[in-house]
Amino acid sequence: MERALRACGVEDVNGAGAARCGAEGDMEHNCKRCGKLLEGDEIALYRKLIWREASEYLCLECLSKDLSSSPERLRDLIHYYRTKQKCCLFV
Repeated sequence: MERALRACGVEDVNGAGAARCGAEGDMEHNCKRCGKLLEGDEIALYRKLIWREASEYLCLECLSKDLSSSPERLRDLIHYYRTKQKCCLFV
């Protein structure tokens, strides 16, 4: 289990602090295209769909354009990954 968590990017697997999977603490991130302040789920979805090690991200609107999708469909994916798959990026 510990190995799987580390592979997912979880920090502090055995420590007293809360584990963060792929999160970058309390840093604020903006969309690299439009500059919108991003929410954690937008960052998580970008990492899930595009590149796990990304340090720059797109908001749902910009990402949906790149993927020929809709922001609503991406929100549905976030809900799916959070509830059904319990993906550690969406903690």
